[in-house]
Formats: sequence, structure tokens, C-alpha cells
Amino acid sequence: MYFKLINLFFVCLLVFQSAILKAQTVSQSLNSDRVNWTFYDAAKQKYFAANVPGTIHTDLLSNNLIPDPFFEANEKKVQWVDTLDWSYNCQFNVDANVFNQSHIELQLDGLDTYADVLVNNQLVVKSDNMFCEWKVDVKQYLKETGNRLQINFHSAVRRAKLNAAQYKKERGYDLPEGERVFIRKAQYHFGWDFAPRLVTCGIWKKVQLTAWSNFTVNAIQLQTESIKLTDGASKKKNYYINESGSITINSDKEMEIQWTLSNVKDPSTPIISNPILLKKGMNTIPFTFSTNSSDLWWSNGSGNANLQTFNFLFFTKKDKVIYAEKKVQTGYRTIELIQDKDSIGASFYFKINGKAIYCKGANFVPMDVFLPRVKTSDYRRLAQQVKDGGMNMLRIWGGGVYPDETFLHLCDSMGILIWQDFMFACAPTPPMFKEKHLNSNIQLPHVAEELTQQVNRIGRHPCLALWCGNNEVEEGWKNWGWQTAFHYTNKDSAVVWNDYQELFNDYLPSVLKSMNSNVPYVSSSPQIGWGHTESWKQGDSHYWGVWWGMEPYETYGKKVPRFASEFGMQSWPARSTLKTFLTDSSFNLKAPGLLNHQKHPTGMENLNSYLKMYSLHYIDFDSYLTATQQLQADAMRYAVNAQFYSKKRCMGSLLWQLNDCWPGASWSMIDYCGKPKLVYWDLKSFYAHN
Repeated sequence: MYFKLINLFFVCLLVFQSAILKAQTVSQSLNSDRVNWTFYDAAKQKYFAANVPGTIHTDLLSNNLIPDPFFEANEKKVQWVDTLDWSYNCQFNVDANVFNQSHIELQLDGLDTYADVLVNNQLVVKSDNMFCEWKVDVKQYLKETGNRLQINFHSAVRRAKLNAAQYKKERGYDLPEGERVFIRKAQYHFGWDFAPRLVTCGIWKKVQLTAWSNFTVNAIQLQTESIKLTDGASKKKNYYINESGSITINSDKEMEIQWTLSNVKDPSTPIISNPILLKKGMNTIPFTFSTNSSDLWWSNGSGNANLQTFNFLFFTKKDKVIYAEKKVQTGYRTIELIQDKDSIGASFYFKINGKAIYCKGANFVPMDVFLPRVKTSDYRRLAQQVKDGGMNMLRIWGGGVYPDETFLHLCDSMGILIWQDFMFACAPTPPMFKEKHLNSNIQLPHVAEELTQQVNRIGRHPCLALWCGNNEVEEGWKNWGWQTAFHYTNKDSAVVWNDYQELFNDYLPSVLKSMNSNVPYVSSSPQIGWGHTESWKQGDSHYWGVWWGMEPYETYGKKVPRFASEFGMQSWPARSTLKTFLTDSSFNLKAPGLLNHQKHPTGMENLNSYLKMYSLHYIDFDSYLTATQQLQADAMRYAVNAQFYSKKRCMGSLLWQLNDCWPGASWSMIDYCGKPKLVYWDLKSFYAHN
């Protein structure tokens, strides 16, 4: 019995040691699930409970300091919030397994937007970009107990206005859309024709400590370079696949390690087993391999979205002790954008694994104004609705935020292709990508880190089909009369247009090339405005002659583009959704509360004109709601039918828009509360039979 206990002790000790060595990188949450956060107005310094992740508006709301901004016309009562500075604070102890590591990094997945981060009164981060993750080693500033983390947010509106004023002082002219273009923040927060103006701030993503010793694996990239059908008598097709990738490792000293790569379907047979000599600092290790498989990744409706999981092991070369283990999921697929000249103009369509596909889908906008309120279950519900609706592509619109990792994984598993705009929309952008802006005093945020991080993160996903530089900036420059409205001289126009070309035609492609991305890129969506005949002969099209131009929706049958990436008809959501933000007295078409949720400048007039045009009568408020949804369904069914049956002239229909960021009138197929409108059911039926 004695010897059995001794043996059991040593077995347990070995297992415990192995677990410690495997957990070479350990983390500790600093979110509200582990620590108590407070916030205060920097002027008054009265503390209130805060939620992290969260936003200032939702924290004020939970403390009964503001009315619900979504309710009735309360949006107008909370415009003071973005004019103030706010401070967030917490105290925490460091877990022993974290504190004992050589390096302890404070990892802030997202700060909105201008913020100074202090650890025990030491400034460690100055954030100027909502889209960046911030990571800094804070080991030297930490104690085992009684640490203080303080994040001071500066008014983004005030900072952006200062930048805009300085820009005008130095250049002599303004840029369209005011202060919002001088800040790297979700543009829809400043108000849109489907969104309220609620300029948030706060710790909008997770906060944690990440600790490591010796080395840590920062990132692993994996992508398919080529797929070739192999010869064979088997009934199931087999493919020869070439993959490439890279591993990024941060090491605190020079050391030699070993690494292996294996498919979890066959873990006993490593695909790669190589030594690595790490230098001190950041290391990038490229690799390639070839394999055979019959399980390719296909988009929804074209086949199964087969995923492959690879296991990466990193261990000491001498004694084979495992230091780190990483699992990476990918899919064997190639993606091409075909833009060949033809008898019409030039094609615009996608090939997956060499097969042309018709893209059926919509434009995705953020699922809430207050982003931390969106739960995993919300993403799962929406992705499932997209799949069940027969759609195979979503365009991530450039006026919102880059998609959440949870949503991207869902798209991977459901075969939903992603057209990814970079976050620039509907206005020229000052040259933030340059190290020094014209040797000036304009404190512009630098976008290089944002772009690198997002390309690295989103580029790992097999669902990614396209990178797009911006939404409607090129069309706006050429067609929206900015030069006249802002009194640009020829020289002014040349400078603004040169800044545009440097960012979207030169700099962004160079970033993608430097990161070995093999996903197609286009500079802008669209490149030709809907008022020009060329817009339905080449490239993608945002056709807004219907709605903005008040043309009858039969025009969709006369002007069929090569790829319809935006088109739509507005409607109101269901009564059950309206009840979440209106009192019963506001259930009429002239109520201020209702009208505050119609953000298009002529939305009510447009809807009434179209209802009259198509003899869609209503007798009361409820029948009015139904009539608007019927109008939307009829118009979109007509458009998609014309595009789909255009004898391959058109190869994509992406409606504006899939979803909503708040409850109100919009072009969405699915309202803010997740309830599909009539158009969703109509198109689901259409796609099921086509």
C-alpha cells in the first residue's frame, strides 16, 4: 500500500508538471466576472458601478443616470454624454500562476476610443483607435496584491473636432462629413440613415492579463495555395492540396525548440516536424506542406463547409517537454474574383475551388449601437437565419466595425462567404497611414497597426472571400458634388484625391502583399456611381435609383448590374419590435417618438409615395406596417428575380441590409429584435427553388 501511494504521488506530480509546462501561456480575466469596476465623470468624480466589457451609455443606463436612449425620442436627451471625459477603475490581485511568469502582458482587446491606460499610476498605453488590440508588458509595475488599473477616456467628439479644425487651418478647407473622418471609430455611431447618433466610449472588449515564460506563440496563419483533382478510380473525388502558413513567436532569449504539425484526424502522423532556432524578440517562421483530401470547403448551397483542425505542438528539442499547444481550424478552398472583359463590359464574379458561384446574401451592419450587448447567442441566431435563408455571402459594411471572432467562426462552419470592407465609409480620409501627417500638428490616429491586426485576424478564416478598401468613397468623390460644396480649388481636389489613391490603391494593397494574403482585393465598392451606364456593365453596383431616385422598382429589370452589392427598399419592423421602444400613444404616423426612429431625411415621404405607386392601401397603423413590409418584399423579390435570371450577366445579389443596430425603420430583412420581415421569407422561398 505504501509503495502504491508513493507511485501515485509521482504519477500525479508528473501530470501536474506536464500541465504547468503545457500551459506555457496563462491568462487572468480582468472583466467584471473577476473584478469590480467603477466609472466616474472626470469632472465630478462620483463613482458608480460599471460593466466590462461595456459602454458609457449602458453603464449610465444601468445606474439610472440617463433614460433609455432607444426609447421614444430619448436619443436627443443624451447627446451631452459624448462631450465629457470618463474614467474607469478597478483593483485586482494577480493570480500566483500568472505572477510567477517572466512576462505579464496587459491585453486590451478594444478601447473606444481615445484613452490613457495606467497600471499603478504608470502610463502604459495611449489608445487612439477603436479597432486595435493593445498589448503591453506590465510585469515591472505589478504587485501580487492591491493593483490598480485606471483607464481615462477623452471625449472622442472633442478630439476629432480639434483635428478637423487643425486640418482646415493647415490645408485651408474641410473634408466632407465633419469630425467623424478624423477618428478611427465606428462611423455609424455618429448617426446614419438607419442609425441614431450615439457616440459611445468605454472598454468595449475583454481585458485580461496574459503571462508567459521563455516564449509565446502569438499567431498562426494557414491558407490554401492550390487545389488539384487527382487521378483515381474512387467514386469520391480526391484532391492534391498545397498549403502555406506562418508562425509568429515572441521569445525572451535565443533558444532551440522543436515543432510539429498534424491533422487531428490523424494525430499520430505529423505532417511537419522541424527544429526552430529562436532569436530574442519576434520570430516569423514560414512553412508549406501538401496533403490529399476529398473534403473541400464550400459555400452554403454548393457543398459542405468542411473544416480541418490542425494541432501545433512546440517542445524543447532536447527533452521533448511540451511548452505550447495550439489548434488552428481552416478549410481547403481557393477563392478567385474574375473581372474579365466581355461583350457587355467586364465580369465580376467569384470562383470557389475553380467553380463559379452565384452570391446570394445581404449587407451586415453592427447588431447594436452598444456593441457589448451582443451575445454569442445573438450571433448564432443571425448566422443560422442567413444559412436557413439560402444565403451564401455577407458583405461586412465599412461604416461599422470589423466582425467578431465568434461570428467569423460561425460563418466558417456554415459556409457563409465574407466580403470584408475595411472601416472607411462615405467620406475622404486624411492620410492617417503616414508616419507624419505633412509635418503638421494634427494628431491623427495611425491605422497601420489596425490594418495589420485585422488582416492577420480575419485572414485566418476560410469564409473570407474579398478585401474591399472602403464603402462608397470613390463614388462619393466622383458623383456627390463634394468639390463644389466645399469650394475646392483644382489644387485642393488633387491633394484630396492623391491621399485617397495612396491609401486605397497603394498602401492597403502593399499591406496585404506583405502579409502574403491570397484573397482578392478591390479598392472601393462601388467604383462607378449608379447614375452612370457603366455601373451596370462592369464592377459591382450600388443601385439606388430605386428609393433614393424614387424610380419604380421595375427599373431593377432594366438595369441589371454585373454584381449587385447594394440595393434595397425600406420598411418598418413588426409591432412587437415597435413596442420595445414606443408607448401605445406613439403608435401613429405623426408621433415624435416614432418619427425619431425614421433616420432617412425623406423616409416617410418615400414610403408613402411608393405605397401609393403600388396601390398598397392601409386603414390603420398595423396595416401600415404590413403594407411597408409587403412593399419591401415585392420590390426585392422583383430585383433578385431579374438579377438571378439575367443569363449570368449578374452573378451576385447582396441586399441592403441584413439586420439592424436599433429598432426603427430601415432596409433590413431581419429587425433589431431578430424577427424576420416578409422579405426574408419571400427570398428564402426563392433561393430554395433556385
